[in-house]
Amino acid sequence: MGQQDVETLAVQVGMFAHNLKELSDRVVMQSHQATQRMSQTAQNLALTAESAGRQAVERLQQTAADAIVAGAGAATSHVEKRLIACAGKIEISTNELEQRIRALSMMHIANAWKAFIAATLGSVAVIAATVYAVWHAHQNLQQVQWAEQLNAAEAAGKLVPCSEGGICVYVDKKWVRLN
Repeated sequence: MGQQDVETLAVQVGMFAHNLKELSDRVVMQSHQATQRMSQTAQNLALTAESAGRQAVERLQQTAADAIVAGAGAATSHVEKRLIACAGKIEISTNELEQRIRALSMMHIANAWKAFIAATLGSVAVIAATVYAVWHAHQNLQQVQWAEQLNAAEAAGKLVPCSEGGICVYVDKKWVRLN
């Protein structure tokens, strides 16, 4: 693996980490926006239910007044029971919706944390791979420098194969065999 390959790999790893960070940021932002929209929808539903309840109560009061005037007390009792039952159902539905919104909010928060952890672990892996690649390139560079020094000594006539085998070096005007 050449130095250019290592640099290319490091750039690609850096781009991957950057893209992973951007993805994490988008997931967190979308989760936050979805939570805000659900909260607004729940508030609108509560206001609508309250308004519908008020309107229904007003209609019931008008109907009850008309029924009392007409002498239909039994009909008023029946409508009142139905209204109370409907109001109870609306309250139960509103509570269930609030619970669902809380659960979805918690799920979005958990997903945001998971994305953050994944991005962090990915970054650590990228850093570790980069450190290894740099260390490996450094080792290769040292070996290349040693080989260049040996080649230079051989080219200068100070390093030759010995007649008995092995390598001989010219030091202080005499040939010395290296073991």
